[in-house]
Amino acid sequence: MSEYEQIAHTCVRTLIESGTDRYGRVHSPIWCGSLHVDELTAPQASIRMRQDWPVYEELRLAWLQAQFDTSGMYSSKVPEGPGRRAIRVSQRGFGCANLYYDQPMLRACRLYGADSARSAVDAYIGYYLDHFMDAQTGLIEWGWHIQYDVHEDAFVFADGHHHEIQVIQPDWPGLHAARPVLARQEIEQIADWHVDLERAVFGRHPDRGAGCSFAMAGGEMTLAFAYLGVAEGEAGFRELARRIPRFHWDQRHPTSGLIPNRIAGESGAADRFDFHTADTSTVALWAGRVLLSGVLLEDGELVEWGRQVLRAWHVHGWDSDAQRPFGLLDLDGTPVDLE
Repeated sequence: MSEYEQIAHTCVRTLIESGTDRYGRVHSPIWCGSLHVDELTAPQASIRMRQDWPVYEELRLAWLQAQFDTSGMYSSKVPEGPGRRAIRVSQRGFGCANLYYDQPMLRACRLYGADSARSAVDAYIGYYLDHFMDAQTGLIEWGWHIQYDVHEDAFVFADGHHHEIQVIQPDWPGLHAARPVLARQEIEQIADWHVDLERAVFGRHPDRGAGCSFAMAGGEMTLAFAYLGVAEGEAGFRELARRIPRFHWDQRHPTSGLIPNRIAGESGAADRFDFHTADTSTVALWAGRVLLSGVLLEDGELVEWGRQVLRAWHVHGWDSDAQRPFGLLDLDGTPVDLE
């Protein structure tokens, strides 16, 4: 075992031994989202401390502004002081558990972990899905807005009770293996609650395309539908996996080939920058998922869509002077000046 493998196995072993929910009245095998590194206990800071929200937002915006140098291009300089940790509190998950945040770790444990790690993963997923499916939508209680408070044995919400599907790639094979009926239900309800096929829109939240039609959300939906289409031989989901990425593909720029971050037709304000620009998330989180979906479905057209968007970024998205990618482009390929 290499040095890095040893570190990873030690981390997982510590999580299994000390990171499960042993707080409140209800104990369970789900993993806490954060631990004190010395005490190995879950902190009690709650995302419900709403009076701190303006402070966190002010610090977060100051931190973001400090990431850009005087030319308007992204800078790797990180400011000193409290602003460097000014991320939205809900995305830290203090004192909480969130199956969505843990997907990469659970997938790694399932594929590369010891038997004890795989057993712990199965127990975590099984308990979470058995107990935490939303009664109204049938969706898993997870995402950036939803946290399970392990101290209070209850869910808490930030800016609404919104299920999420973007950025993090769910480990569909692991979820499906642990609870096939509930994993299928999750994907079916994503199709029902996140997508409006009549209007040809979708969104990151379960509001049937009312907003936030981000390319990275479309990529995750595409892969979810492709997985279920292959795993259970569902022709309808195979077709959905072709329709969702077409929403962005059909709005690509005629010259550059870049796709917008958000699609025209949703209910969001059309003058927002992300309807008219492309960013790096379209590369990793749209093109990457579309490519993988095309491979799963043996669909050459999907593979080609992913390849062409990657090629467009290869042509327009690289800053040869700074030797790093631009973060944001106008759809014609011009770098956006963020000053």
